[in-house]
Amino acid sequence: MMILYEEESFIIADKIHGLPTVPLKRNPHQDTLLKRVGDLCPSVLDVKGKNDWEKGALHRLDTDTSGLVVFAKTQEFYDFLLAEQRDGGFEKTYRADTDGDTEEREISSFFRSFGEGRRRVKVEMDVRRADSPVLYTTIIYRKEKGVYLCTITRGFRHQIRSHLAYLSCPIKGDRLYNPQVLPTSTEPLLLDCQKVSFHRPDGSFFTFDKAQ
Repeated sequence: MMILYEEESFIIADKIHGLPTVPLKRNPHQDTLLKRVGDLCPSVLDVKGKNDWEKGALHRLDTDTSGLVVFAKTQEFYDFLLAEQRDGGFEKTYRADTDGDTEEREISSFFRSFGEGRRRVKVEMDVRRADSPVLYTTIIYRKEKGVYLCTITRGFRHQIRSHLAYLSCPIKGDRLYNPQVLPTSTEPLLLDCQKVSFHRPDGSFFTFDKAQ
């Protein structure tokens, strides 16, 4: 079932591998999670997002990443949770199955786009070489050898994928950052957003973990 949880002001949907979260700017009719959720709950399409074509989507997952996405059903909730994200109050936890092993740790860095079409991002410790002056942090918990739970608040494109590759733990199925995976591979990326946590506008704390 695509919609896993719903309240008066928001919906939590479960995105499959290969489905974009929101459409490209030039292709508003593209098949996306937003479109599918909007067909079931049109109110998410009435919300004005950071970009007009993103509507009530409060965050995005890479097309190859699966898992939980929160959609606002009201403008009030969208504006509130967007501010929470900016203040580090919206946590997302992902399960990553990797071809490596590392200890529990916290890694913080800047990022720089590189490669063909600037499709990939590189971990940068020198802000002068980064795309943005914002420092991004991934907290890594070791579930078992090669399997990690990674928590972020504000996120950069490919943040967890790049951070784990930097630590010699590239994610299984990652065609961009795992040298063991061929660019033509159809193996799924084993990165899944499993848990979201934030405060509601009334101050109550909310958490949803699909793994429980």
